[in-house]
Amino acid sequence: MAPDIQERGKRKRVLIGAEYTSPGPAQYQLPTTVGQNSNDKTKRSSPSFSFGSRHWAKKEFRKDGPGPRYSIDSSLTTRGREARPAFTMLGRAKTPKRDVSPGPGAYNTDKPPLKEKIAPHYSMSPRTSPRRVDFTPSPNMYALPSTIGPKVPDRKGGTQASILGRTNYLDFSADLAKTPGPAKYGALPPSQTKKRAPAYSLGGRAKTPRDINNVPGPGQYSPETVHAHLEASPRYHIGVRHSQYIMPTLPLAKVD
Repeated sequence: MAPDIQERGKRKRVLIGAEYTSPGPAQYQLPTTVGQNSNDKTKRSSPSFSFGSRHWAKKEFRKDGPGPRYSIDSSLTTRGREARPAFTMLGRAKTPKRDVSPGPGAYNTDKPPLKEKIAPHYSMSPRTSPRRVDFTPSPNMYALPSTIGPKVPDRKGGTQASILGRTNYLDFSADLAKTPGPAKYGALPPSQTKKRAPAYSLGGRAKTPRDINNVPGPGQYSPETVHAHLEASPRYHIGVRHSQYIMPTLPLAKVD
């Protein structure tokens, strides 16, 4: 199907694919005119021929023998094989097997051979069992109380006197230099015995004044860009272009 061309003045406009409502030529696929299975049935086909099969009966006359190519040894002549005497290396002789016989350490000479006379031998007798232990305590197991001091169980105790411990008071070995002198005591502050004078302390650190350099200057403002207080002329903007081939949205209708 050829595309429709409409004339508008002297200019010809070719319609785009979205304006066609019918399928194009590529939608149809005509059958082929070649072959016998899927060809066009509306066309007259020419006679077709096929190759014949191979007759395997002739295989029995075939001889599976070598061709004209032979590999003849160069030493063969019309008078026979011509070759010099050749020598080969003798193979390695087999290692004889070693006799698996016991060595000197395999024999135990401590045990005498059987059925032979041996010298008399003796063994140690076992240890005799100890005699029965007597659990009666001996004299040194008893501890009699002492007869010296106030703790005699069957005696009346007398008066007791103890020795007083030694002191360093007024002793010849006492160190009198350890006694504190008048200079050992410090003088009292005058405020404890007299009227205290007024005292002053340092005040806290004052706050750092605000940095006046962070305040914006005249150059930070742009009064020429401010038009809020002026009357502005009407302004327009370009809208979105809608395609004429898009189906419009249909609102839902109420059906009574």
